[in-house]
Amino acid sequence: MTHVEKKSIITKCSLMTDEELRDYHDHASFDCLGSQIEDMYDLGYDMADIKEREDYEKYLVEKCDIIEDMLWARGINPWE
Repeated sequence: MTHVEKKSIITKCSLMTDEELRDYHDHASFDCLGSQIEDMYDLGYDMADIKEREDYEKYLVEKCDIIEDMLWARGINPWE
C-alpha cells in the first residue's frame, strides 16, 4: 500500500462517526476473508494474474488493519 492510499483511508475514516467506522470495518473484514490465490494456482491462471491478486489481497488486509487501529484509538473494540 502506498503512502497516498494509506493517507486516503485514514482521512476517510477520520470523517466517519463511530457507527459508520464500525460498519466500514465490518465490510473490510468480510472483504479480506478467504483467499482465491490457491484456486487460481489450481486452475492454471497466469502468474501475472496471481501476483496481482496477491497484491490486492495484501492491500485489503492492510486496509482492514488501519481501520481496526482507528477503532482502537477511539476506544472501540472492533470485535464486539
